[in-house]
Amino acid sequence: VLDDKEQYDADAKDTLGYGRQDGLTPSFDVAKVRLVLRGTVFRTWVRYNLMFEAGRTPGESSSKIKDAYLELGKEVLSIRAGQYKVPFGLQELTADTGQEFVDRSLANAAFAPSRDTGVMLMGTGRARKLGYALGAFNGSGESRVQNNRALMWAARLWAAPLGEHKLTEGALEAPVKGSLHLGLAARGCDAMKGGNPGIVQDINRQLALGLELAWKWQRLFLTGEAFWQRDDVHNPASGPHVEGYGWHLQGGYLVLPRRLELGLRYAAVDPNRDVQDDRSTELRGAADYYWKGHNLKLQADAGLLSYEPRASGRSNRLAQAVDEKLQDFQLRLQLQLSF
Repeated sequence: VLDDKEQYDADAKDTLGYGRQDGLTPSFDVAKVRLVLRGTVFRTWVRYNLMFEAGRTPGESSSKIKDAYLELGKEVLSIRAGQYKVPFGLQELTADTGQEFVDRSLANAAFAPSRDTGVMLMGTGRARKLGYALGAFNGSGESRVQNNRALMWAARLWAAPLGEHKLTEGALEAPVKGSLHLGLAARGCDAMKGGNPGIVQDINRQLALGLELAWKWQRLFLTGEAFWQRDDVHNPASGPHVEGYGWHLQGGYLVLPRRLELGLRYAAVDPNRDVQDDRSTELRGAADYYWKGHNLKLQADAGLLSYEPRASGRSNRLAQAVDEKLQDFQLRLQLQLSF
């Protein structure tokens, strides 16, 4: 990774670099090393999934468990219990190994809950043209115990009118006639993203909605999502509702069939529509080279992250940058091996 954060200084106070912009910073990283075990127990309708992370994890006590759940049932109706991804956010629900860019969008990070612990009903139609999910979760996040007296609920409904749409980005797996995905998701009650931590009783409520679109046809791929979120603030003091929104639009084209793909993404986040100058945006281009589909590929992307003067994500900025709009440049290269 080559990262150039404009007007950024991570040096400790009283060191030689303190007060000066860091400039272009190179780094090597093993971002994810995961072992996945999945299968059936005794019966085909009793399924399990265990994903263990050998790298960094955000959970309590350095927990290394990503997914750990048991699923009972058949295609039309099944129940899942354990830790897994909350059914909210198409890009979030698309596996890390199936991404077109090195990482997910700015908007996904702002609104999609990712993993939590709970129980969920789910199912699909026999031709996989319709699907649904409805669950209840702690609302505290990956590998974290319940932190208040409320649960978070989440629901998702999707349709694939042209036939099954596989949850991978890019046009590698585009069927001959193409595929189309349309989805709607909602979550509420406990505040999974943002909110006011440290409140056990009478928590501030949160409601979020997400719209999903994905289309594959021959060498073309297009996906987009729009998010809306509202926080109802009353504890410890009453305040006005906080409404935020975000979206991303992403597309790709296979220049060389089954080998080379080029992509472009734009994303934007406004965490509070009543506050001026708090938006963040992302503009990236990508190039992927596939040897064995998504199982063995080389990914490169380059992008500009823009932050208005009151946007989040501006930590460690130099004092003279307080009232400035900033643009950070990032160049990433990643080799992915999955087997």
